[in-house]
Amino acid sequence: MLSGANIATEVAEGRFCETTIGYRNKTDGELFKHIFNTPNFRVNIVEDVVGVELCGALKNIVAIGGGLVDGLK
Repeated sequence: MLSGANIATEVAEGRFCETTIGYRNKTDGELFKHIFNTPNFRVNIVEDVVGVELCGALKNIVAIGGGLVDGLK
């Protein structure tokens, strides 16, 4: 499970972004970190797939609320 404070355009532009990968198998988590981690794209790994998934869903709810507030000025 991958979730984070990153937007595809920001990643493509080389701006600093962060993400978290939840793993069930530590070897797989470390492999994904090795593949994706760069100075501009920080990858953290945790052994909590469900927690990463839930936090990602909650982050989206907050982002939608923020967008509504911005839209209403």
